[in-house]
Amino acid sequence: MKRKELLYRCSAVVLTLFLGIFFLAAGAYGAGPKYVILLFADGTGLAQMELGRMANRYLYNEEFTVTDRIFREGALGLLTTQSANYLVTDSAAAGTAMATGHKTKNGMVGVTPEGMPVKSALEVAQETGRRVGIVTTDTVTDATPAAFAAHVKSRKLHPQIAEQYVAKNLDLMLGGGRAYFLPQSAEGSKRKDDKDLLAALKAKGYAYVTNLKELKEVQGTKVIGLFADKALPLELDRDRSTVPSIYEMTDAALKILSRDNSPGFFVLLETENTDTASHRNDISDLLAELRVFDRAVRLAYDFYKAHPDETLVLVAGDHDTGGPGMTYVKESLSGGKTVYPTVENLRVATRFSISLNKAKKLLGKNPSDKKIDEVMAKYFPGVTLSPQQREAIKTGKLYARNFYNLPQNAIGGAISELTQIYWASRGHTQQPVYVGAIGVGAERFRGYMDNTEFGRILIELLSEPPMAKR
Repeated sequence: MKRKELLYRCSAVVLTLFLGIFFLAAGAYGAGPKYVILLFADGTGLAQMELGRMANRYLYNEEFTVTDRIFREGALGLLTTQSANYLVTDSAAAGTAMATGHKTKNGMVGVTPEGMPVKSALEVAQETGRRVGIVTTDTVTDATPAAFAAHVKSRKLHPQIAEQYVAKNLDLMLGGGRAYFLPQSAEGSKRKDDKDLLAALKAKGYAYVTNLKELKEVQGTKVIGLFADKALPLELDRDRSTVPSIYEMTDAALKILSRDNSPGFFVLLETENTDTASHRNDISDLLAELRVFDRAVRLAYDFYKAHPDETLVLVAGDHDTGGPGMTYVKESLSGGKTVYPTVENLRVATRFSISLNKAKKLLGKNPSDKKIDEVMAKYFPGVTLSPQQREAIKTGKLYARNFYNLPQNAIGGAISELTQIYWASRGHTQQPVYVGAIGVGAERFRGYMDNTEFGRILIELLSEPPMAKR
């Protein structure tokens, strides 16, 4: 009897230990990451990221955090991007799929094709006690951030999106778009009513900042920073003394959201400028945007290294824009030897000091040959325009159906002859995009999936309350 009793008691102890370990493990598995940092480089696929890696490695002797840390140390996935009504998506439909796990039509934000609101990852994060923020180089009301924090049938409804942000009590908003928060009587306003959304936010206790200095000095955990009436300038044109980059906004966001005994947070950090540069076929600005975006990714990676058991970092594109690719060419239109690209071709792509958007402003409408020659000689030395490209710049008449951002696409096409980096289009393409993940739950993003699956996984991870520090 004693032996049987001893065996019984030992078995009970073993079972208790087993169940304890099981439930501890289950609890740890069920808990979600405390900190979720989602970085979007709008309009980028693997082609753009590889160009960024090559530039950092061969021109600056620097690692490229996206590929050398996030992709290499974490999990890498590919996302298909078609929308509910087209094989090629826009940012509204792509953002909605990745924010909510639901397909919608191009142009619609945070709703189904029928116009019904669907809950986003940001809203789930807020419900589970995390702080939430949106950061972008575009207007904060633009399609991608709006997909995470608003529900409208058209991405063009910026004033309504801004109102929804105020009602939602987001902890942090950084970017452009001041015009949509000001009453119609205020200078620069794009509203058609007298609602003063900035005053409403200040009444709720938000700190409001308008430049880089104020952003660096701001206190508190409720902050709105609007640094332009519309989108922020492209990197090549940005006033570095007053307008923050995506790197500087990321640095501020991580500090603000994690201060004062933070309960955890979800933050979307988007550079839209990579998309704009690609639409313009502006390889020089694209490489500048990728470099500063990668510095922002490095901040997120360092945050993960400081909190490895509590953090999930995601780096993703929403769709490809432009389809850029470096290739070999013939020596001339008459043929000759095959010329393969070298580091020098890549170096040429970084030597121009202004964006193609800025070039458009300098040229003005219907510029003369003299004006074109002056701008090209001063800002794009060595670039030769073909007769077709020159005519497009002078008249604004299309020379191809898929290159209709003029004069930018025409100048960008001429630059391609020097860099041997060519563009398939000025628009979005059907190419799958990447997601790199590192940290808690990262393995779930590995593999080939639809962008809606990305959204569903993200929501599942955020549906669990933040895990306690282990």
